[in-house]
Amino acid sequence: MFIGCGSDDDDGGSSNEPVVVSEQIAAATGGVVRDPQGRAELAIPPGALAADTEITLAITGKANGSAASVYDFGPDGLTFATPAVLTIALEGAVPAGKRAALAIGEGSSWVEIEGSMVADGKVQGPVAHFSRFTVIYVDDGAVAGACEEAFDAFEACGGDPVGAWAFREICAQNVPVEDPFEGACPQAQLSAEVQQQGTLTFADGTLEVRGMQRFITETAVFPSSCLRPDQTCTSINGNDEGFTCSGDDVCTCSRTKVETSEDSVASWSLQGNSLEVDGMTVPFCVEGDSLELIIPERGYDVLYQLERTPQMPSGPA
Repeated sequence: MFIGCGSDDDDGGSSNEPVVVSEQIAAATGGVVRDPQGRAELAIPPGALAADTEITLAITGKANGSAASVYDFGPDGLTFATPAVLTIALEGAVPAGKRAALAIGEGSSWVEIEGSMVADGKVQGPVAHFSRFTVIYVDDGAVAGACEEAFDAFEACGGDPVGAWAFREICAQNVPVEDPFEGACPQAQLSAEVQQQGTLTFADGTLEVRGMQRFITETAVFPSSCLRPDQTCTSINGNDEGFTCSGDDVCTCSRTKVETSEDSVASWSLQGNSLEVDGMTVPFCVEGDSLELIIPERGYDVLYQLERTPQMPSGPA
């Protein structure tokens, strides 16, 4: 359904009046919401929506330094169980020393979306929830994200860790991601996000670890040319690798693995601004009801952020 609003200028909506698109998407089958001018589309995979939903798209001109029109999806706050795939066409040549990336609006600023990539004059990447989206030009190099900033801001200040703590945030740098192509698709961009559940209870010389579950969401973004000739992005859904995939020229695939650890009890002691936990040195900082600590795990560091919880009676580990 197309709701007429705004001009038909060739600049894709340079006037202040938005072009508005509305499309009913079935949760079971998913669907695509397209810009009438063919410059953008959002592909929603089956099962990504909790219920059948009317998706709206308001298109306006470039804003706040964006390199393309602005695409504002609704309803506001909608989240996807499986990431949708947003594709936006480039509007002009990318300047020397820069690269194009998808960006999400945060206040009056644009923030690069991790995992976006350019193919055939279009920028494509995963979308986890609705907001305003566009294309931006960024320096052709590594861009610090929130995780790197959290590590840079961490300072081991020590303090008294005694009490019960629940995980609030987890930041893992350089998490190894299994390459489904085993190196055969060098263009593939692999990334991972980690969430943690569980509690740590520090008592007099003992540390109880309970309810530990880790959720690792792996994402692979790659050109469809890396697939076999008889495959498409959607045809590999539910394959043996367990990925859910969507897209056309560029595939966005994701899967979530769950790791569960048994409850346990360890010994701990203070060593300046570090904890010695069963022979492992853990820098930490307690400030009010917040605890931060860094633990090396399987070749990469993990910054845990926990918050104090009411002390509960402990039982056997």
